[in-house]
Amino acid sequence: MIAPDLYNFRRGGREHDVCHILHPAIGSRWIKATKPWYTGYTVELVGGRPLLLNATALPYLRRLQLQVDLFGDDLRFEGVIEDPRGWRCVTSQRHIDGLAPTLHEIDEGLVTYGFRRLDIEPMGYEGSHSYLMGNVGLFDAHPANFRISEGILVPIDVILVAFSPEDAACLQQRLA
Repeated sequence: MIAPDLYNFRRGGREHDVCHILHPAIGSRWIKATKPWYTGYTVELVGGRPLLLNATALPYLRRLQLQVDLFGDDLRFEGVIEDPRGWRCVTSQRHIDGLAPTLHEIDEGLVTYGFRRLDIEPMGYEGSHSYLMGNVGLFDAHPANFRISEGILVPIDVILVAFSPEDAACLQQRLA
């Protein structure tokens, strides 16, 4: 367990509070703590329709592992904090230099990874896009969740879900 006063978190978005650390041994990293008693979002198909739902810890950790597996991200599970308001999962991610891309640049960049855009309502941030590659869905794709670094699109906080073959086939019917 991580001591609750170890990091000086500032209020982040709907999923995490964040702090930045710069340390000679580990470099520049962003530390993210989920909101108390909360572990972000996931997407499930209910009646063939994708729905954005609150995630439990296991889907949240699977989402992070998918980000490491697919994009080679240096993302680490650091532990949990027993906050007075509730338990929080803590992760760290290396700082990515670069600029936020446009939605068009996100579309182009994700195609190079093999993703195809889904024609569904935004899952996550208003106006975000969603994608599918095989059985993996990528949701909450908007400029604040990516960086363009050295000409490469780098996801930094997207919702990734590995779907069953049946659910993936259902989503393939919704490709744009």
